[in-house]
Amino acid sequence: MQEWFIGIVLLFEVKVSNETGVEGSASYGVVGKLEQIVWIVGTAFKTMITVAVGQFVGKKKFDETKEVVTNGLKLAIFPMVIVGVLVYVFPHQLCRIFIKNEIIINSAIRFLRIMGIPFIVVPLRSMARGFIGGTGHTKILLISSITAGIVELSLMFIFKRFITDNLIVLGCAIIGYMIFETSINVIYYFSNKWKKSII
Repeated sequence: MQEWFIGIVLLFEVKVSNETGVEGSASYGVVGKLEQIVWIVGTAFKTMITVAVGQFVGKKKFDETKEVVTNGLKLAIFPMVIVGVLVYVFPHQLCRIFIKNEIIINSAIRFLRIMGIPFIVVPLRSMARGFIGGTGHTKILLISSITAGIVELSLMFIFKRFITDNLIVLGCAIIGYMIFETSINVIYYFSNKWKKSII
């Protein structure tokens, strides 16, 4: 259900990017390729946290689960710094990997400057999702994802009334998604409800 709903949100993202014409659509595609690379790092963190937390939760070693998160945060600093440097210091070279057209590269860089924020926090978002998955509370992941998707779609429609550049609209809406979803998952982590339900 979660992946199905994310697919719907992505369809709207593509629709909004296509409304800007070939340039906007191509720029969205370039940044989308970069996003796939960033997600590889995020998936690695999510898998690592899910497996480690799942093992400790199964043994009811709750202090160790928090240690996993602490060590995960330390490990996440390195890829976050690298992504930040690539996105904000070498955006031109990064976009040029996928396309040589300077007009599209410049448009993609504008979009990338906004998307850099969600890109940098991908490891943190993935860790929060991995932790909740490891505790077996997948309903929380479903609720946070669907709610964040609704927030993103709402922001898209609101921003389109005031902002003419659809790529900026998309970037701001996606940031809203990331902030909202990650906040729900982090709040759930600190609430300790996951621990009480297991006990």
